[in-house]
Amino acid sequence: MSNVLSSQLEQNAKPITLLAPIKLYDSFFLADEHDTVYASQRELKEPMIVVHINEKRGHAFLMNIRGTLKKPIRVEIVDLIDAVESSELLKGETFQSTQSKTLFDQLSDNQKAKASLRFKIIESLVNDLDNVLYRSYREGAITKVANENNLTKATIYRYLWAYLYSGRKFAALGFGVGEYANSVQSGRVLTKPQGRPSKRSKVTGIDTRKIIDATDIENFKFAIALMEKGGKGAARTFKSAYDRMLPKKYAEKIVLLDNRQASISGNEKEIHLKPENERPSFWQFKYWLEQTYGDGLVALRNKIVPHSKRHSDLNGRVGNAYVNVTGPGQRYEIDETPFDEEILSELIPCLSLGKPTLYVIIDVYSRYIVGFYLTFGNPSVYEMSNAIYQCLRDRKGWLESIGCADFLSDWIQLGPPETIAVDNAEFNNTLSEPILNSLGVRVDFGKPGSGNDKPFVESVFNKLKGALPHLSPGHRGESQSQQRSNEARKHALLTKTQLYREIMRVCVHHNTKAINGHFHLEKEAILDGVKRTPADIVTWSVNNMKSRMLPLLDDRELRLALLPQGEVSVQQKGIFLKGQSQKLFYNCPAIRLMGLQDRPHKGASRSKILSCRYDPNDISSIWIDCKGEQYEAFIDQKYHRYEGMNHIERDELDALLTLNEEEAHQEEANSQASLYANVEAVINQSKQQLKQSARISSTAQKVRENRKLENSLTDAPLEREPNDTSLSDQDSGDNNKNNDSTKKTPWMDRR
Repeated sequence: MSNVLSSQLEQNAKPITLLAPIKLYDSFFLADEHDTVYASQRELKEPMIVVHINEKRGHAFLMNIRGTLKKPIRVEIVDLIDAVESSELLKGETFQSTQSKTLFDQLSDNQKAKASLRFKIIESLVNDLDNVLYRSYREGAITKVANENNLTKATIYRYLWAYLYSGRKFAALGFGVGEYANSVQSGRVLTKPQGRPSKRSKVTGIDTRKIIDATDIENFKFAIALMEKGGKGAARTFKSAYDRMLPKKYAEKIVLLDNRQASISGNEKEIHLKPENERPSFWQFKYWLEQTYGDGLVALRNKIVPHSKRHSDLNGRVGNAYVNVTGPGQRYEIDETPFDEEILSELIPCLSLGKPTLYVIIDVYSRYIVGFYLTFGNPSVYEMSNAIYQCLRDRKGWLESIGCADFLSDWIQLGPPETIAVDNAEFNNTLSEPILNSLGVRVDFGKPGSGNDKPFVESVFNKLKGALPHLSPGHRGESQSQQRSNEARKHALLTKTQLYREIMRVCVHHNTKAINGHFHLEKEAILDGVKRTPADIVTWSVNNMKSRMLPLLDDRELRLALLPQGEVSVQQKGIFLKGQSQKLFYNCPAIRLMGLQDRPHKGASRSKILSCRYDPNDISSIWIDCKGEQYEAFIDQKYHRYEGMNHIERDELDALLTLNEEEAHQEEANSQASLYANVEAVINQSKQQLKQSARISSTAQKVRENRKLENSLTDAPLEREPNDTSLSDQDSGDNNKNNDSTKKTPWMDRR
């Protein structure tokens, strides 16, 4: 406390311990029983704050807190203390305005420029406040500053009062001054939903809009917090944040399914949301974001999803590929994309397999997802054929093979299309020609680097990710740093079967629930009550003979049509499959009965070339095309070791055999050389013996007699009685334990 204030208190004989010192920006309020309080003959009618203290003169300057800021009034500090002591005024804590809590760095560029300019104008007044606040000096100082800056004195007063009101904070000058310095905008009371009624509201008479209240605002803040937290599990788009908010904040009821229902539907619970007029729409949420964040909204969005990725994946690229498509099955689109979800092995626990490749087929007319296929193979015509077979085969067998048999009732079986749009890289080659000819499907090749030729399958890729980018820690982000990082691989959770089920859920939702607002239904379909969902469009079109699909094929016929084509050479010794790293021969009874393997007559070709189909992963059987029919041929017995193997496994098996026999080849060569050397030695030894004795010449008749004599003097093997020890394992070296009975029982007794 200052010396002046202490001396004044002593003169009034007031105990200093009973009075709190007056500090800058202390606040004072009128007691409830007082409408007006007088201090130093000044009338106080409202709450005030101390904005300046002149210790030399013992004066305090008070400024109003409510309403438009007015010039400070001067009161004696002693009178102010008397009013507090008599309980006419109540002293409060140090007052802080909203503007005083804002730092300069938190201002926008426009606010920073405004604050700097205003402070520069009043800087000379601020540096001499003791004199400015007294009338005799103030008028001249204010007039001088106003003239120098070509402003009115009222404007200078507003700048100065705002500066004092905010606790002399430089940043406060970036906000409103005068009547706007401490004004509070009156809250807008909404009595009806904002915006125009939707078309559905006009038709049904049910309002689909909600009046936004404080609870909705809190829920909006919860939704945006899902994006702002970042990292794994964060919402990546405003729509995903809104979708995750709805079941948590606007669920009317949650139904837990029993085990039987859960096994049928594949879900553990069903969420029933409140009616539309009791929950905010996405566009209301988006409007709140724009009003709240302003320019910062774009920065927040780019922080979560890079600008380039958002424009490439989320923007619609319709093109003109759908022109003149009049029915389901007239045109399909197929494409592949790396699926950004790290998955684990089902055979070896916790073994990371990386990211699979996802193939998708979609019907252009109805936007119905015909099927999808996950693989770890590189994009090729073979993998594309696998995808087509997976999507067009019998739905029951397909769904059972991927662990989704419980979705059978939600899936519609579609047949081959008239035309299919494919990539240049995978299908524009000689290997694909027989596949397409067998199916009877016309192929439309896309232009290199042009996604507009297949716009619908390109746009559905992002939808098939579902909630995984926003919830799964094993999902790899789009940014370069996230792609290079191994964090997603370290946190992988799902197996291939689990990923199939998650994609299947999204497909079923898209096919049966998602409304295609861009589709134009025919008049008859509207009268029949058809909804614009892909499944309803396909069903109605098929029932009304508008389908353009080709007839359904059974799985065996479809598989044969999609297998790679090769050639066989029908030879007398067998049917030779050409183009393989091994010489593979096959047997086919039907081909043999046709006489194609008979010895050719003079002048005819030694072999006949026929086309065939074969499975690269299992060459145990092939299918030969002959005279418009297909005949199955089976691999020759000599090559059964190759059953169930692809060409890589066959090459590895042959390499292993070669490695095993490497030492044997050397031993064979050594043995052959020894054989010749030993035989030569025996011959030479025999020659030496013959030289020492005279050779007995004999005629042919005499030789025959000599042979008979030699044979009679030699015992035949069966004429010799075996010894008891002749069958001993130790003497004979016999390791065949199954012949032990011959040691005990003679052959005649064992008949």
